[in-house]
Amino acid sequence: MIVFGIAFGLFVLLPVVISLKKPILAGRYWMIGAPGLIVVLAFLARSWQRDMVVRGIASWPALLLLGAIVLAFSSGIYGFIKSHELVASKPVWKGAEIAGPLLRECPPGSVHVGMEKITEGSAFIPYFAMMSKAPTDVFVDAGSQATGEMRVSAARCPVLGWAEHVLAGDFVSKATDAELLAILKIEGAPEEVFVERHVSGFILLQRP
Repeated sequence: MIVFGIAFGLFVLLPVVISLKKPILAGRYWMIGAPGLIVVLAFLARSWQRDMVVRGIASWPALLLLGAIVLAFSSGIYGFIKSHELVASKPVWKGAEIAGPLLRECPPGSVHVGMEKITEGSAFIPYFAMMSKAPTDVFVDAGSQATGEMRVSAARCPVLGWAEHVLAGDFVSKATDAELLAILKIEGAPEEVFVERHVSGFILLQRP
């Protein structure tokens, strides 16, 4: 128990200290050490059981209660519920299935992209390149102040704009086509584009 106590102390303390310089704490970090809690709980249950025997209170009802408590905390039932919720709401790059085949012949700087609130620097362009298997220079950060408006009539690629991880509630489903054009700095009438939406993003395509 002493060894586990020291290990968990360092597991919690060290990242907190490091985060004072550069934040590294996230849910995925805590998941690394979470399984170890089951081992600690098993050790504690064994210690409690021995103590109950010494005290003469190790009756079957008491042992069953102890077993039920350990099972409830170690079974991860709550974890399965939360995992299901997380997977259901996790952003999926569905736009890549559409954009990938259409970006093969697109020249540099022809697709405006954005992520999250579509502010400067929020669009990590290597992600778009990796998911679509297209060169990074095809994409332009729509949130950057240096990015100007692109007219639909002057577009050189079937894909005009592409946004992912847009998690502002139900913005994607409620926003008009004109609003989605504006947020990616694409100038044109909604009738000139086809908008493909999914839960956490959208893609703007030229109409044939």
